[in-house]
Amino acid sequence: MFKKLGEKQEKFDYLNFLYSAGAVIILIGVIAKLLEWDGQDFFMTLGLSTEAVVFGISSIKFIKKDKPLTIDEEQVVKEQSPVIDAAEFESDNVVKHLLYNNIPSEIEKEFFPPVGNTSASTSLQMPPTNIENFSPDILWQLDEIGIINFPKDIFYQPEWLIFNDDEYVVIEKLFLDFFGKKLVPKKQIPVLKSYNLRLPESGIGDLVIENARQINKDSLHILILAFSSFKFKGFFDLFMLYEDRGAIYIRSTQKSEFQIFGGESSQTLHYCTMYHSSEMVISPDIDFLKPFIRYKNELLLDYIIKRLDVNNYEAFDLMVKLLFDKKDATKLYFIENIEQVEYNQDNLFSFQFAKSIIYLLVSFNNKIKAKSILSKLLSFTSKGNKHFYLDEMINMNSTTIVINNLISYELNDIFNEEYLDNCTKVKLFIQDLINEKSIESNYINDLFEVSKIDTIKEIYKKYLHYLDKYQITQSSKQLDFALQCKNVFK
Repeated sequence: MFKKLGEKQEKFDYLNFLYSAGAVIILIGVIAKLLEWDGQDFFMTLGLSTEAVVFGISSIKFIKKDKPLTIDEEQVVKEQSPVIDAAEFESDNVVKHLLYNNIPSEIEKEFFPPVGNTSASTSLQMPPTNIENFSPDILWQLDEIGIINFPKDIFYQPEWLIFNDDEYVVIEKLFLDFFGKKLVPKKQIPVLKSYNLRLPESGIGDLVIENARQINKDSLHILILAFSSFKFKGFFDLFMLYEDRGAIYIRSTQKSEFQIFGGESSQTLHYCTMYHSSEMVISPDIDFLKPFIRYKNELLLDYIIKRLDVNNYEAFDLMVKLLFDKKDATKLYFIENIEQVEYNQDNLFSFQFAKSIIYLLVSFNNKIKAKSILSKLLSFTSKGNKHFYLDEMINMNSTTIVINNLISYELNDIFNEEYLDNCTKVKLFIQDLINEKSIESNYINDLFEVSKIDTIKEIYKKYLHYLDKYQITQSSKQLDFALQCKNVFK
Protein backbone atom coordinates (compact mmCIF):
# COMPACT_ATOMS: atom_id res chain seq x y z
CA MET A 1 0.00 0.00 0.00
CA PHE A 2 1.06 3.63 -0.55
CA LYS A 3 1.77 6.18 2.18
CA LYS A 4 -0.64 9.02 2.60
CA LEU A 5 0.29 12.26 0.85
CA GLY A 6 2.37 14.67 3.03
CA GLU A 7 3.61 11.86 5.30
CA LYS A 8 7.45 11.78 5.80
CA GLN A 9 9.53 8.90 7.10
CA GLU A 10 13.09 9.35 8.49
CA LYS A 11 15.64 6.66 7.81
CA PHE A 12 19.19 6.37 9.21
CA ASP A 13 21.82 6.60 6.42
CA TYR A 14 24.33 3.90 7.35
CA LEU A 15 26.57 4.44 4.32
CA ASN A 16 26.92 8.17 4.97
CA PHE A 17 27.77 7.42 8.59
CA LEU A 18 30.49 4.97 7.54
CA TYR A 19 31.85 7.48 4.97
CA SER A 20 32.19 10.15 7.66
CA ALA A 21 33.53 7.79 10.32
CA GLY A 22 36.24 6.54 7.96
CA ALA A 23 37.23 10.10 7.00
CA VAL A 24 37.51 11.18 10.65
CA ILE A 25 39.71 8.15 11.45
CA ILE A 26 41.95 8.99 8.48
CA LEU A 27 42.25 12.61 9.65
CA ILE A 28 43.19 11.47 13.14
CA GLY A 29 45.79 9.19 11.52
CA VAL A 30 47.22 12.15 9.59
CA ILE A 31 47.38 14.22 12.76
CA ALA A 32 49.01 11.31 14.59
CA LYS A 33 51.73 11.14 11.93
CA LEU A 34 52.33 14.90 12.06
CA LEU A 35 52.61 14.95 15.82
CA GLU A 36 54.35 11.56 15.97
CA TRP A 37 51.82 9.99 18.32
CA ASP A 38 51.93 6.32 19.19
CA GLY A 39 49.47 4.26 17.15
CA GLN A 40 49.67 6.47 14.06
CA ASP A 41 49.89 3.44 11.74
CA PHE A 42 46.91 1.82 13.48
CA PHE A 43 44.68 4.86 12.86
CA MET A 44 45.74 5.16 9.22
CA THR A 45 45.18 1.44 8.61
CA LEU A 46 41.81 1.42 10.39
CA GLY A 47 40.59 4.52 8.53
CA LEU A 48 41.66 3.31 5.10
CA SER A 49 40.20 -0.16 5.78
CA THR A 50 36.88 1.40 6.79
CA GLU A 51 36.83 3.43 3.60
CA ALA A 52 37.63 0.34 1.53
CA VAL A 53 34.74 -1.57 3.11
CA VAL A 54 32.36 1.37 2.56
CA PHE A 55 33.35 1.70 -1.08
CA GLY A 56 32.89 -2.03 -1.53
CA ILE A 57 29.41 -1.99 -0.04
CA SER A 58 28.39 1.11 -1.98
CA SER A 59 29.35 -0.60 -5.23
CA ILE A 60 26.48 -3.10 -4.73
CA LYS A 61 23.37 -1.67 -6.37
CA PHE A 62 19.81 -3.08 -6.54
CA ILE A 63 17.62 -1.91 -9.40
CA LYS A 64 13.98 -1.47 -8.50
CA LYS A 65 11.50 -2.87 -11.01
CA ASP A 66 7.98 -1.55 -10.70
CA LYS A 67 5.29 -4.25 -10.45
CA PRO A 68 2.06 -3.63 -12.41
CA LEU A 69 -0.67 -2.27 -10.18
CA THR A 70 -3.78 -4.29 -9.48
CA ILE A 71 -7.22 -2.78 -10.08
CA ASP A 72 -7.62 -2.12 -6.36
CA GLU A 73 -4.20 -0.39 -6.11
CA GLU A 74 -4.95 1.83 -9.13
CA GLN A 75 -8.18 2.92 -7.46
CA VAL A 76 -6.29 3.90 -4.28
CA VAL A 77 -3.77 5.94 -6.28
CA LYS A 78 -6.55 7.83 -8.04
CA GLU A 79 -8.22 8.61 -4.72
CA GLN A 80 -4.99 9.91 -3.09
CA SER A 81 -3.61 11.78 -6.13
CA PRO A 82 -4.55 15.49 -6.40
CA VAL A 83 -6.54 16.64 -9.40
CA ILE A 84 -4.55 18.89 -11.75
CA ASP A 85 -6.54 20.97 -14.18
CA ALA A 86 -5.36 22.14 -17.60
CA ALA A 87 -4.29 25.59 -16.39
CA GLU A 88 -1.87 24.04 -13.92
CA PHE A 89 -0.04 22.18 -16.64
CA GLU A 90 1.86 25.33 -17.50
CA SER A 91 5.44 24.80 -16.37
CA ASP A 92 5.42 27.27 -13.48
CA ASN A 93 2.01 26.11 -12.22
CA VAL A 94 3.05 22.46 -12.28
CA VAL A 95 6.09 23.23 -10.09
CA LYS A 96 3.95 25.21 -7.65
CA HIS A 97 1.36 22.42 -7.58
CA LEU A 98 3.98 19.81 -6.80
CA LEU A 99 5.53 21.94 -4.05
CA TYR A 100 2.30 22.92 -2.38
CA ASN A 101 0.65 19.45 -2.58
CA ASN A 102 3.80 17.46 -1.70
CA ILE A 103 3.36 14.64 -4.17
CA PRO A 104 5.32 11.51 -3.10
CA SER A 105 8.43 10.65 -5.10
CA GLU A 106 6.89 7.45 -6.41
CA ILE A 107 3.91 9.32 -7.91
CA GLU A 108 6.15 12.09 -9.21
CA LYS A 109 8.32 9.63 -11.09
CA GLU A 110 5.24 7.99 -12.56
CA PHE A 111 3.54 11.14 -13.84
CA PHE A 112 6.56 13.48 -14.28
CA PRO A 113 9.55 11.43 -15.46
CA PRO A 114 13.01 13.16 -15.50
CA VAL A 115 13.90 15.06 -18.66
CA GLY A 116 17.33 14.90 -20.33
CA ASN A 117 20.38 12.83 -19.35
CA THR A 118 19.26 10.65 -16.49
CA SER A 119 22.75 9.40 -15.75
CA ALA A 120 23.99 12.97 -15.22
CA SER A 121 21.02 13.66 -12.97
CA THR A 122 21.72 10.53 -10.97
CA SER A 123 25.42 11.42 -10.60
CA LEU A 124 24.54 14.79 -9.11
CA GLN A 125 22.73 13.01 -6.31
CA MET A 126 25.75 10.87 -5.41
CA PRO A 127 27.35 11.82 -2.06
CA PRO A 128 30.72 13.59 -2.29
CA THR A 129 33.89 11.76 -1.45
CA ASN A 130 34.78 11.68 2.21
CA ILE A 131 37.69 14.17 2.14
CA GLU A 132 35.96 16.76 -0.02
CA ASN A 133 33.07 16.78 2.45
CA PHE A 134 35.27 18.47 5.07
CA SER A 135 36.13 22.14 5.51
CA PRO A 136 39.86 23.11 5.56
CA ASP A 137 39.27 24.23 9.16
CA ILE A 138 37.96 20.82 10.34
CA LEU A 139 41.08 20.34 12.47
CA TRP A 140 40.51 23.65 14.21
CA GLN A 141 36.90 22.70 14.84
CA LEU A 142 37.87 19.30 16.26
CA ASP A 143 40.40 21.02 18.51
CA GLU A 144 37.82 23.54 19.75
CA ILE A 145 35.23 20.93 20.70
CA GLY A 146 37.82 18.79 22.44
CA ILE A 147 37.86 15.73 20.16
CA ILE A 148 41.57 16.22 19.61
CA ASN A 149 44.06 18.45 21.41
CA PHE A 150 46.95 20.11 19.58
CA PRO A 151 50.12 20.98 21.49
CA LYS A 152 50.53 24.76 21.67
CA ASP A 153 54.16 24.61 20.58
CA ILE A 154 53.32 23.52 17.01
CA PHE A 155 53.93 26.12 14.27
CA TYR A 156 52.81 25.64 10.66
CA GLN A 157 53.44 27.76 7.58
CA PRO A 158 52.75 26.08 4.20
CA GLU A 159 54.55 28.84 2.23
CA TRP A 160 57.84 27.64 3.70
CA LEU A 161 57.94 24.84 1.11
CA ILE A 162 59.88 27.35 -1.02
CA PHE A 163 62.91 26.74 1.20
CA ASN A 164 65.17 23.84 0.43
CA ASP A 165 65.71 21.06 2.96
CA ASP A 166 68.83 22.63 4.53
CA GLU A 167 67.15 26.03 4.92
CA TYR A 168 64.03 24.46 6.42
CA VAL A 169 66.21 22.64 8.95
CA VAL A 170 67.74 26.00 9.91
CA ILE A 171 64.25 27.50 10.42
CA GLU A 172 63.23 24.47 12.50
CA LYS A 173 66.26 24.88 14.76
CA LEU A 174 65.83 28.66 15.13
CA PHE A 175 62.13 28.36 16.00
CA LEU A 176 62.82 25.68 18.56
CA ASP A 177 65.82 27.47 20.13
CA PHE A 178 64.49 31.05 20.04
CA PHE A 179 60.71 30.67 20.38
CA GLY A 180 60.21 27.17 21.78
CA LYS A 181 58.07 26.23 18.76
CA LYS A 182 58.17 22.94 16.87
CA LEU A 183 57.60 23.18 13.12
CA VAL A 184 55.57 20.66 11.16
CA PRO A 185 58.14 18.47 9.35
CA LYS A 186 58.61 19.60 5.77
CA LYS A 187 57.77 16.16 4.34
CA GLN A 188 54.32 16.34 5.98
CA ILE A 189 53.36 19.75 4.55
CA PRO A 190 52.40 18.37 1.10
CA VAL A 191 50.05 15.92 2.86
CA LEU A 192 48.25 18.78 4.61
CA LYS A 193 48.14 20.85 1.43
CA SER A 194 46.75 17.93 -0.63
CA TYR A 195 43.87 17.64 1.84
CA ASN A 196 43.55 21.46 1.99
CA LEU A 197 43.85 21.35 5.78
CA ARG A 198 44.94 24.17 8.07
CA LEU A 199 46.45 23.43 11.44
CA PRO A 200 45.62 25.54 14.48
CA GLU A 201 48.57 27.86 15.04
CA SER A 202 49.53 30.62 17.44
CA GLY A 203 49.82 34.07 15.89
CA ILE A 204 53.18 35.54 14.91
CA GLY A 205 52.60 38.29 17.44
CA ASP A 206 52.86 35.70 20.24
CA LEU A 207 56.45 34.81 19.38
CA VAL A 208 58.83 36.01 22.08
CA ILE A 209 62.58 35.71 22.64
CA GLU A 210 63.02 35.68 26.40
CA ASN A 211 66.72 36.66 26.37
CA ALA A 212 68.99 38.09 23.69
CA ARG A 213 70.38 35.30 21.50
CA GLN A 214 73.36 35.27 19.17
CA ILE A 215 72.70 34.51 15.51
CA ASN A 216 74.97 34.24 12.48
CA LYS A 217 74.44 36.17 9.26
CA ASP A 218 73.28 33.21 7.12
CA SER A 219 70.70 32.05 9.69
CA LEU A 220 69.48 35.63 10.10
CA HIS A 221 68.93 35.93 6.35
CA ILE A 222 66.80 32.76 6.26
CA LEU A 223 64.82 33.90 9.33
CA ILE A 224 64.10 37.30 7.76
CA LEU A 225 62.82 35.64 4.56
CA ALA A 226 60.68 33.24 6.58
CA PHE A 227 58.98 36.13 8.34
CA SER A 228 58.42 38.04 5.08
CA SER A 229 55.55 35.65 4.25
CA PHE A 230 53.53 37.12 7.14
CA LYS A 231 51.68 40.12 5.72
CA PHE A 232 50.19 41.76 8.79
CA LYS A 233 53.32 42.37 10.85
CA GLY A 234 56.95 42.90 9.95
CA PHE A 235 60.00 41.28 11.49
CA PHE A 236 61.23 44.53 13.01
CA ASP A 237 57.92 45.22 14.69
CA LEU A 238 58.63 42.19 16.87
CA PHE A 239 62.40 41.84 17.15
CA MET A 240 65.49 44.03 17.42
CA LEU A 241 68.95 43.29 16.04
CA TYR A 242 72.15 44.78 17.35
CA GLU A 243 75.87 44.15 17.12
CA ASP A 244 78.25 43.74 20.03
CA ARG A 245 81.96 43.04 19.60
CA GLY A 246 81.45 41.76 16.09
CA ALA A 247 78.64 39.34 17.02
CA ILE A 248 74.99 39.73 15.97
CA TYR A 249 72.27 39.45 18.62
CA ILE A 250 68.48 39.26 18.41
CA ARG A 251 65.88 40.01 21.10
CA SER A 252 62.22 40.91 21.41
CA THR A 253 61.22 44.54 20.88
CA GLN A 254 60.64 46.58 24.00
CA LYS A 255 58.02 49.27 24.39
CA SER A 256 58.51 52.51 22.38
CA GLU A 257 61.66 51.39 20.55
CA PHE A 258 62.30 50.76 16.89
CA GLN A 259 65.06 49.58 14.56
CA ILE A 260 67.18 51.89 12.42
CA PHE A 261 69.53 50.77 9.67
CA GLY A 262 73.19 50.49 10.62
CA GLY A 263 74.39 51.48 7.15
CA GLU A 264 73.66 55.19 7.69
CA SER A 265 76.52 57.73 7.84
CA SER A 266 78.69 57.74 10.95
CA GLN A 267 77.47 61.25 11.84
CA THR A 268 73.81 60.16 11.62
CA LEU A 269 74.43 57.09 13.78
CA HIS A 270 76.43 59.17 16.27
CA TYR A 271 73.58 61.67 16.53
CA CYS A 272 71.03 58.89 17.07
CA THR A 273 73.22 57.33 19.76
CA MET A 274 73.68 60.67 21.50
CA TYR A 275 70.07 61.87 21.54
CA HIS A 276 67.77 58.92 20.73
CA SER A 277 69.41 55.88 22.30
CA SER A 278 66.35 55.14 24.45
CA GLU A 279 64.13 54.57 21.41
CA MET A 280 66.43 53.67 18.53
CA VAL A 281 68.31 50.38 18.13
CA ILE A 282 71.00 50.34 15.45
CA SER A 283 71.02 47.21 13.29
CA PRO A 284 74.17 45.55 11.90
CA ASP A 285 75.31 47.06 8.60
CA ILE A 286 74.10 44.19 6.39
CA ASP A 287 72.65 44.90 2.94
CA PHE A 288 69.84 42.32 3.03
CA LEU A 289 68.40 43.97 6.16
CA LYS A 290 67.92 47.37 4.53
CA PRO A 291 64.66 46.65 2.59
CA PHE A 292 62.98 45.40 5.77
CA ILE A 293 63.93 48.34 8.04
CA ARG A 294 61.63 51.33 7.84
CA TYR A 295 63.74 54.04 9.48
CA LYS A 296 66.61 54.85 7.11
CA ASN A 297 67.72 57.62 4.73
CA GLU A 298 65.25 60.53 4.45
CA LEU A 299 62.64 58.99 6.74
CA LEU A 300 65.18 58.72 9.56
CA LEU A 301 66.35 62.30 8.98
CA ASP A 302 62.76 63.49 9.00
CA TYR A 303 62.24 61.81 12.37
CA ILE A 304 65.27 63.33 14.10
CA ILE A 305 64.78 66.79 12.55
CA LYS A 306 61.24 67.02 13.91
CA ARG A 307 62.48 66.15 17.39
CA LEU A 308 65.53 68.45 17.46
CA ASP A 309 65.95 70.59 20.56
CA VAL A 310 66.88 73.91 18.91
CA ASN A 311 68.04 75.29 22.26
CA ASN A 312 70.67 72.58 22.61
CA TYR A 313 73.69 73.90 20.74
CA GLU A 314 75.59 70.60 20.62
CA ALA A 315 72.59 68.80 19.10
CA PHE A 316 71.99 71.73 16.74
CA ASP A 317 75.60 71.83 15.55
CA LEU A 318 75.79 68.04 15.09
CA MET A 319 72.58 68.11 13.08
CA VAL A 320 73.99 70.80 10.80
CA LYS A 321 77.12 68.73 10.17
CA LEU A 322 75.23 65.58 9.24
CA LEU A 323 72.99 67.60 6.87
CA PHE A 324 75.94 69.30 5.14
CA ASP A 325 76.11 66.85 2.21
CA LYS A 326 72.36 66.20 1.94
CA LYS A 327 69.97 67.60 -0.65
CA ASP A 328 68.86 71.24 -0.48
CA ALA A 329 65.27 70.10 0.12
CA THR A 330 66.30 68.24 3.29
CA LYS A 331 68.28 71.23 4.55
CA LEU A 332 65.37 73.52 3.81
CA TYR A 333 63.04 71.21 5.75
CA PHE A 334 65.40 71.51 8.74
CA ILE A 335 65.56 75.31 8.45
CA GLU A 336 61.77 75.54 8.30
CA ASN A 337 61.69 74.03 11.77
CA ILE A 338 63.79 76.96 13.06
CA GLU A 339 61.93 80.17 13.75
CA GLN A 340 64.91 82.50 13.93
CA VAL A 341 68.64 82.65 14.68
CA GLU A 342 69.38 85.70 16.79
CA TYR A 343 72.90 87.05 17.24
CA ASN A 344 73.80 88.93 20.40
CA GLN A 345 77.41 90.04 20.64
CA ASP A 346 77.30 89.65 24.41
CA ASN A 347 76.22 85.98 24.17
CA LEU A 348 78.86 83.47 23.04
CA PHE A 349 76.30 80.73 22.28
CA SER A 350 74.37 83.04 19.95
CA PHE A 351 77.51 83.36 17.81
CA GLN A 352 77.91 79.55 17.75
CA PHE A 353 74.29 79.04 16.64
CA ALA A 354 74.66 81.69 13.92
CA LYS A 355 77.94 80.21 12.72
CA SER A 356 76.34 76.74 12.44
CA ILE A 357 73.43 77.96 10.35
CA ILE A 358 75.77 79.90 8.05
CA TYR A 359 77.89 76.75 7.68
CA LEU A 360 74.77 74.94 6.47
CA LEU A 361 73.70 77.74 4.11
CA VAL A 362 77.16 77.77 2.52
CA SER A 363 76.59 74.12 1.52
CA PHE A 364 73.44 74.91 -0.52
CA ASN A 365 73.69 74.23 -4.23
CA ASN A 366 71.14 76.98 -4.86
CA LYS A 367 73.10 80.06 -3.70
CA ILE A 368 70.28 82.51 -4.41
CA LYS A 369 67.97 80.50 -2.15
CA ALA A 370 70.63 80.41 0.57
CA LYS A 371 71.00 84.23 0.50
CA SER A 372 67.25 84.69 0.68
CA ILE A 373 67.04 82.39 3.71
CA LEU A 374 69.91 84.17 5.45
CA SER A 375 68.32 87.61 5.08
CA LYS A 376 65.13 86.39 6.79
CA LEU A 377 66.55 83.91 9.31
CA LEU A 378 69.50 85.77 10.86
CA SER A 379 68.85 88.84 13.01
CA PHE A 380 70.92 91.09 15.27
CA THR A 381 69.75 92.43 18.61
CA SER A 382 69.45 96.19 18.97
CA LYS A 383 68.08 98.67 21.48
CA GLY A 384 64.41 98.53 22.33
CA ASN A 385 64.22 94.74 21.66
CA LYS A 386 64.06 95.33 17.93
CA HIS A 387 65.73 92.99 15.48
CA PHE A 388 67.98 94.21 12.72
CA TYR A 389 68.04 92.13 9.52
CA LEU A 390 70.61 91.95 6.75
CA ASP A 391 68.28 93.36 4.10
CA GLU A 392 68.00 96.59 6.14
CA MET A 393 71.73 97.26 5.98
CA ILE A 394 73.16 99.93 3.64
CA ASN A 395 75.96 98.48 1.49
CA MET A 396 78.47 101.23 0.73
CA ASN A 397 82.24 101.67 0.44
CA SER A 398 82.19 105.08 2.12
CA THR A 399 80.15 107.06 4.63
CA THR A 400 78.90 109.49 1.96
CA ILE A 401 75.77 109.07 -0.20
CA VAL A 402 76.42 110.70 -3.58
CA ILE A 403 73.34 111.80 -5.53
CA ASN A 404 75.30 113.53 -8.30
CA ASN A 405 78.49 115.52 -8.68
CA LEU A 406 76.97 118.49 -6.84
CA ILE A 407 74.77 116.85 -4.21
CA SER A 408 75.83 114.35 -1.50
CA TYR A 409 74.86 113.48 2.09
CA GLU A 410 76.65 111.93 5.04
CA LEU A 411 75.21 108.73 6.45
CA ASN A 412 74.93 110.13 9.99
CA ASP A 413 72.78 113.01 8.59
CA ILE A 414 70.29 110.56 7.10
CA PHE A 415 70.35 107.64 9.61
CA ASN A 416 70.48 107.76 13.40
CA GLU A 417 73.16 106.32 15.64
CA GLU A 418 71.22 103.12 16.49
CA TYR A 419 70.86 102.23 12.84
CA LEU A 420 74.55 102.83 12.11
CA ASP A 421 75.54 100.74 15.17
CA ASN A 422 73.52 97.85 13.81
CA CYS A 423 75.33 98.11 10.46
CA THR A 424 78.63 98.04 12.34
CA LYS A 425 77.52 94.87 14.25
CA VAL A 426 76.90 93.06 11.00
CA LYS A 427 80.34 93.97 9.66
CA LEU A 428 82.05 92.86 12.86
CA PHE A 429 80.10 89.59 12.85
CA ILE A 430 81.24 88.84 9.29
CA GLN A 431 84.82 89.55 10.25
CA ASP A 432 84.58 87.26 13.30
CA LEU A 433 83.33 84.45 11.05
CA ILE A 434 86.31 84.93 8.75
CA ASN A 435 88.71 84.98 11.70
CA GLU A 436 87.28 81.66 12.97
CA LYS A 437 88.53 80.01 9.76
CA SER A 438 85.94 77.25 10.07
CA ILE A 439 84.41 78.49 6.82
CA GLU A 440 86.45 79.80 3.91
CA SER A 441 86.29 83.61 3.62
CA ASN A 442 85.24 83.61 -0.05
CA TYR A 443 82.12 81.57 0.81
CA ILE A 444 81.25 83.97 3.63
CA ASN A 445 81.77 87.06 1.50
CA ASP A 446 79.63 85.58 -1.27
CA LEU A 447 76.80 84.60 1.11
CA PHE A 448 76.71 88.06 2.74
CA GLU A 449 77.29 89.83 -0.59
CA VAL A 450 80.08 91.90 0.94
CA SER A 451 81.18 93.34 -2.40
CA LYS A 452 77.68 94.56 -3.31
CA ILE A 453 77.11 98.34 -3.56
CA ASP A 454 73.55 99.68 -3.21
CA THR A 455 72.09 101.97 -5.85
CA ILE A 456 70.41 105.28 -4.88
CA LYS A 457 67.03 103.61 -5.41
CA GLU A 458 67.90 100.74 -3.04
CA ILE A 459 69.23 103.20 -0.44
CA TYR A 460 66.06 105.28 -0.63
CA LYS A 461 63.89 102.17 -0.21
CA LYS A 462 65.83 101.17 2.91
CA TYR A 463 65.59 104.75 4.17
CA LEU A 464 61.77 104.66 3.95
CA HIS A 465 61.73 101.36 5.85
CA TYR A 466 64.03 102.90 8.45
CA LEU A 467 61.65 105.87 8.97
CA ASP A 468 58.71 103.58 9.47
CA LYS A 469 60.45 101.05 11.74
CA TYR A 470 62.07 103.58 14.07
CA GLN A 471 59.24 106.15 13.77
CA ILE A 472 61.59 108.95 12.78
CA THR A 473 60.45 112.55 12.36
CA GLN A 474 62.35 113.82 9.33
CA SER A 475 64.85 116.63 9.72
CA SER A 476 65.44 119.27 7.05
CA LYS A 477 68.39 117.30 5.62
CA GLN A 478 66.37 114.14 5.50
CA LEU A 479 63.52 115.93 3.73
CA ASP A 480 65.97 117.38 1.23
CA PHE A 481 67.52 113.90 0.71
CA ALA A 482 64.09 112.43 0.02
CA LEU A 483 63.28 115.22 -2.42
CA GLN A 484 66.56 114.78 -4.33
CA CYS A 485 66.02 111.01 -4.56
CA LYS A 486 62.58 111.53 -6.04
CA ASN A 487 64.04 113.91 -8.62
CA VAL A 488 66.55 111.24 -9.61
CA PHE A 489 63.78 108.65 -10.15
CA LYS A 490 61.74 110.90 -12.46
